[in-house]
Amino acid sequence: MIAIMTEVPLFYYEAARELRERRVDFLTLAMGDEIPEIVGAVLTTEEEREQIDFKDVASTIDEALWLDGGHKSAYESMVLGIDPGPTPGFAVVGDRKVIHSELLRSPEDVLGASKKALDSFTAKSVTFRVGTGGGVYKARTLKILQENLDIPIEVVDEKSTTPAYAGTTSTKDIEAAISIALKGGRILKKKIEVSPTEGEIKNIQRDSRKISGNITISKELAERVAKGEITIDEAILVQRGK
Repeated sequence: MIAIMTEVPLFYYEAARELRERRVDFLTLAMGDEIPEIVGAVLTTEEEREQIDFKDVASTIDEALWLDGGHKSAYESMVLGIDPGPTPGFAVVGDRKVIHSELLRSPEDVLGASKKALDSFTAKSVTFRVGTGGGVYKARTLKILQENLDIPIEVVDEKSTTPAYAGTTSTKDIEAAISIALKGGRILKKKIEVSPTEGEIKNIQRDSRKISGNITISKELAERVAKGEITIDEAILVQRGK
């Protein structure tokens, strides 16, 4: 259950209207009221967030629904779109409407975000759509989805999915994930293995020099970093200890 707690009339009016349009039940609480146990997320303004002593406070409806985990709209179809990369863009689209989006910290975080989406939203059909770019990061993303979730995966040509406007990298990755979710692809049938290229391994070795200042990790360590087995910082520590 979501509770609206604010002293800003316009924010309350707009939040209540949108929640009603989405057919989401909610409570109205005054600032300082005790928050009932049935409340999973409190919706308030960005300025009032710090005044509320509650573990899950949100300033947008999508964020509140995500934190609440109780929004069980019966979508006909739900697509989880992923823009693969070292920090993947992730988007959840229900009946072609964006219901959640975020930037993840690693390809492996896609699994946790996907499980949370499946717990928070329901649909008659669910599909993953993953962009074609990203090299070894795409392979890591596809492999972890294949091995842990029995859900169809489509691979989507990323042409026309990467935003052309000037914005932050994180914003572009999220926008690309949304575009990927909204664009059909081809069903993935083959089993994915993670095999970094020589170029990707050399790039990681170069990054290790930039990060450490004077240490180039070995090819073997760089390959483990590429596969997601260890972080580049861990690889540098190992190399330094040799």
